[in-house]
Amino acid sequence: MKHWFVGVLIVFLNHSHAQRGKTFRLEDLEKVPLDSVFSLNLSREKLTEIPTFVYQCRNLERLDLSKNRLSFLGDSIDQLLALTHLNLSANKFIAMPHALFSLVNLKVLNLGMNDIEKVPDFIEDLTQLEQLILHDNAINSLSEKVNSLPNLKVLDLQGVMYGHELHRKLVKDFSHCTFYIDPPCSCMD
Repeated sequence: MKHWFVGVLIVFLNHSHAQRGKTFRLEDLEKVPLDSVFSLNLSREKLTEIPTFVYQCRNLERLDLSKNRLSFLGDSIDQLLALTHLNLSANKFIAMPHALFSLVNLKVLNLGMNDIEKVPDFIEDLTQLEQLILHDNAINSLSEKVNSLPNLKVLDLQGVMYGHELHRKLVKDFSHCTFYIDPPCSCMD
C-alpha cells in the first residue's frame, strides 16, 4: 500500500511540474484542471472582456491577452495573486486599468500599442515590477513614482513623442535601467 501511495505522489508531482512549463491556449482548458494552469495565452481571441474561467486559474503566473479588443479590466483580476507576467499589448486601453495595481507580484507588464495617455501614481504599488513596456502609446503624463520602482530594470517608451527638454529629463531619470526611447521631436517643444 505504501509503495502505491508514493507512486501516485510521484506521478502527481511530475504532472504538476510538467504543467508549469506548458503554455495553454483557450481550447486546452477544458482538458485540464484550471489550478494546474501556470501560463495562459489568450492572444488573438477577439476578447472584449476577460473570460470568468481565467480567475479560476489560481496558480496562473503568465497571462497573455495581447491583440484583443479589451478596453477595461474587471476588479476580479485581483484574484490572480500569483501573476508575474501580464501582456495587454495591442488592445483598446486609454488608461492604465486601476485593477492592475492590485497585482503586487507583477514583474513584467506590457501595455504597448494601446492609447494610454497617463501613467498614474498608483504605479508605485507594483514594487516587484522589473519591466514596464509602454511603447507606442499616447503618453503625455508619466508619474514620478515610476522612477522610484525599486526593481525596475527595463522601461520601454519607444514610439512615444517627447520634446527635447522632457526627453533629456527622462534619459537622466532612468539611467539606472535599460531605457528605450526614440529621439526627441522638435514638434513637441
